[in-house]
Amino acid sequence: MKHSLANNLILLAVISTLVMSATAASAQQRTRHHLIDGNMVPGAAADHYRLGNPALRGHVQPVRLITPKGTNIEVGTGNSFIQTNASKASVAMQIGPVYRFKLTNVPRYEGQALYPSIELLNRLNPPQGLENEFPVEVVLTQDDVVDAMRGSLVTKVIYLENPETALPQRHMADQQPSIDIGGARDPLREAERLGRPMAILRIGSRIPLATDEVNLFNFNAPQAAQLPDPTPDPAK
Repeated sequence: MKHSLANNLILLAVISTLVMSATAASAQQRTRHHLIDGNMVPGAAADHYRLGNPALRGHVQPVRLITPKGTNIEVGTGNSFIQTNASKASVAMQIGPVYRFKLTNVPRYEGQALYPSIELLNRLNPPQGLENEFPVEVVLTQDDVVDAMRGSLVTKVIYLENPETALPQRHMADQQPSIDIGGARDPLREAERLGRPMAILRIGSRIPLATDEVNLFNFNAPQAAQLPDPTPDPAK
């Protein structure tokens, strides 16, 4: 479980899972049927949440992607990727579409690239006019990068903790301590049990092929507008 205190008001946490193959996940899904789970195709879970709450349709939520220091984040949009020249990027994302990012200059893997995706499931409710100061933070660690480079699929579900059961702990900025539940349990179901799921991060070793259409690889998502970062990136 990962905990992060955003502006001392919003407590987010993360359930993460690492799957070496689809075998364990498939066996789990055969044992019990759920309407949604963390192993559904990207975008399916968000569609379910939007059907249950029409107010989420078209809502734009600030998201802050945080990667290992020194990494360059590029934001996928249409047929291209837009460079941010930073290891942190704040963007405005709609709830539902799946957004693709490109990571380059990752420490220890400078000559390679990773292409994580983020799927927003829900929204935060900050004070009016302060929406950009309360993004949903999604932290990608060096361990996550190593696992992805080695061929594993890493899935993280970021959720808003139940204030009645959340641990009263303060953590360093840009960190989200976590519990890895392994590939035999569903991270989305675990997040629902502990709080309110906000987003799903998926990262693996897949890269676009020369025959791939970039807009399809980017899930045909609408453009994610860049926002001023609440905290400047000292690495850049």
